[in-house]
Amino acid sequence: MDLNGKTVMLVDDEPAILESLNYYLQRSQLIVTNAKCGEEALAQFRNKPFDTVVTDLAMPGMSGLDVLQEIKKCNPETGVFILTGRGNVELAVQALRLGAEDFIEKPFDVEKLILKLGNYFEKQAALKRTAMYEKILPICAYCKKIRDDRKVEQGQGEWVHLEDYLWKRGTAMSHGCCPDCYEKQIKGLLGS
Repeated sequence: MDLNGKTVMLVDDEPAILESLNYYLQRSQLIVTNAKCGEEALAQFRNKPFDTVVTDLAMPGMSGLDVLQEIKKCNPETGVFILTGRGNVELAVQALRLGAEDFIEKPFDVEKLILKLGNYFEKQAALKRTAMYEKILPICAYCKKIRDDRKVEQGQGEWVHLEDYLWKRGTAMSHGCCPDCYEKQIKGLLGS
């Protein structure tokens, strides 16, 4: 996965961790911004959202779980990764239930974090592609019927005639003929 240009906010009250992570993530072509506490991170995030946030769990003031909740309120699409030196199963489950992408115990391998970030970006790209395709109106290339998925699970709708579909949606219609079809009709009538 190409990480070039993806934005990451690092949140940790330990300057050495911020500096080290910043160095390695920038080497992976990520655009990195640091915050020394949760409050600083949220102020920066509200001014300019980031693709991902990597936050320490235990910090003075706002905890990493607080940061996670506030980031998700601002933008549910932002991936949040929790780092901790004091992890336990209950905290991990709580973080994941709140929407964290992952719960990573310190010390950790930075390359694995970069891989997890890459996987997250690939997943987001796939979700965007899927959402784009779901907005495309399925039309049969032969009979020109349309699948009406509005009130059922995607892909399970009834195939209806174009006019019926538009009528159900409340779209006003008039019958006419485009210039190309008009030419074809005239040529057909005249035997040309």
